[in-house]
Amino acid sequence: MRHYQGLEYFHAQQTGLPSTHALANWLARDFQHSDCLIYGKNEHEEQISLAQLQLQSESWLCIQIEDRIDFVMQGHIIRTDYVPLLYTVQGRHVRFSGRCSTIGKVCGADLYLANYPTEVGAAIQQRFSIALKPLLKS
Repeated sequence: MRHYQGLEYFHAQQTGLPSTHALANWLARDFQHSDCLIYGKNEHEEQISLAQLQLQSESWLCIQIEDRIDFVMQGHIIRTDYVPLLYTVQGRHVRFSGRCSTIGKVCGADLYLANYPTEVGAAIQQRFSIALKPLLKS
């Protein structure tokens, strides 16, 4: 399950009832220079960084009808000696993290790495989608 941190910065700046449109605009600014780290775990349960991705700013898309934002991050594989299990996307204030898998529909994973390369240096691209309504309540 995806976990969010830092949304209190958004809520502290709001007067009155916040809207999904206001949240989408604030997140666009917050994630302007964001990155994503994909981790595996070694035999001692320590997190090992496997890939680092950066936001492709031209990919930012706010879908107001469905109250969500979508964006794409891309980067390169740094290590291939561990299975990707966890990810973290870090903006200026907001951070979200969860479990990932290279196998579709794995129980407990909220991010499917569809075309995860297996070679060091290979390019990786990942699409993220954030539902806005649940974040207004947090």
